[in-house]
Amino acid sequence: MPCMKASERQREWREWRFRFERDDQQNLTDNAADLRALGESEQFLPALFCSPTMELGVDISALNAVYLRNVPPTPANYAQRAGRAGRSGQAAVIVTYFAAQSPHDQYFFERRGEMVAGPASDAQCLPVKYRKTRAKLER
Repeated sequence: MPCMKASERQREWREWRFRFERDDQQNLTDNAADLRALGESEQFLPALFCSPTMELGVDISALNAVYLRNVPPTPANYAQRAGRAGRSGQAAVIVTYFAAQSPHDQYFFERRGEMVAGPASDAQCLPVKYRKTRAKLER
């Protein structure tokens, strides 16, 4: 079966399902016939699969599950990624896959407690990035 690109409208519907705020729920109800006609679900989509970009402070209040494709490089990275779920006080599920045969993933598979242990260091500002950022701010 060929891979079909989602239309702009389908993307919008899927965003409503993911955010699932009151207005999104109303939009889903109002468009239910169109959704069904194209095989789209009207149900809440409670999970997000993403890149390390999620460490950068994305706050999706309804997110209640995080699936990590591999073990993040440090406990701080793990805390940032896992901390995206359960932000509104609800329970959260964090799943970390150890499918990769990398030594890093295998190490933490054998020592699960170390994955979240130890100090979380402060973010480091690299001199090159600092100079570029400063130059942009001074413009």
